Amino acid sequence: MPTAQKYGVGVLAFSPLAGGMLSDTWPGGGDAMTNTRASLFLADKYDLSRPENRGKHDALAALTALAADSGLSLIHLAIAFTLSHPAVVSAIVGAGTTTQLASQLGSAEVQLSEDLLDAIDVIVPPGTVFDRMDFSYLPPALVDPALRRRVHAR
Repeated sequence: MPTAQKYGVGVLAFSPLAGGMLSDTWPGGGDAMTNTRASLFLADKYDLSRPENRGKHDALAALTALAADSGLSLIHLAIAFTLSHPAVVSAIVGAGTTTQLASQLGSAEVQLSEDLLDAIDVIVPPGTVFDRMDFSYLPPALVDPALRRRVHAR
């Protein structure tokens, strides 16, 4: 990400909803996730009997509460968070239905305050790896907050 910023190359972020994890298919971090991905081909990523997924579950419950307290849907919070990184110019959303698309529309206009971004970082500190299957590299921009915040013109 810092290299992209240095050379003025925009980053296109893939899966800002973490494969459905940050959508409303696991509302409030409940005990069961009900979506096609979970039931068909990514079951291990959502199986709460795996210790790695308990951390995801707890973070999801806290993020869901933070979004609600902020007057946002979890979907808008997640996509706006992704777009708040200074190197990110767009995000690929995976809406498979018009209902899913409708829930994501408007996310790009959401501006998250520094306090809200900091609250997200407390829940899931930058560079957190819940499961090695999900992530294998810790870029410097995840360690230094100054490298991941977009400055918006007012």
